[in-house]
Amino acid sequence: MRFPDPVKVFDFLPAAALGTIMLLTVAAVFQRYVMSTPIAWLEEVNGLLFLWAIMLGSAAAKGAGSHLSIDILTSLLPPKGQWIMSIVVEALTLLVAGLMSWYGYLLASQVQFKITNVLGIPYSYIDYAVPAGGIGIALFSIRNIVVLCKGPALSDAKELN
Repeated sequence: MRFPDPVKVFDFLPAAALGTIMLLTVAAVFQRYVMSTPIAWLEEVNGLLFLWAIMLGSAAAKGAGSHLSIDILTSLLPPKGQWIMSIVVEALTLLVAGLMSWYGYLLASQVQFKITNVLGIPYSYIDYAVPAGGIGIALFSIRNIVVLCKGPALSDAKELN
């Protein structure tokens, strides 16, 4: 049995959430202006889906290498320096993602008994998006560090010594 590519999983989930937001918003406009009965729960659902789409989408972007980077200084370094800088950046990303996951978990734990007004679900269902995205970013950073340590840049760096 072959497991799906994690980047594709992280791509699918935010896309599905954004597609759902779009469909719900179209339905809400129709319901409000044609049927004259607004959908009360729509704002809460869209907020929940939007936060999950952002957090999982940021993990997907990390996995695909699509985050913005400014490499003006890094490009001036020799190959070994670029390799070292790549590992430092991934390690810092891992640290920030770990902190984001931890504090996101603490936040979600603190609001687990606070209930949303319309849906009546715990706010933690919304807030657990933050640690989920942070864990995804951390896992992709770990993968990138492993690839950097195994990849051709390491052999190039050894040849420079």
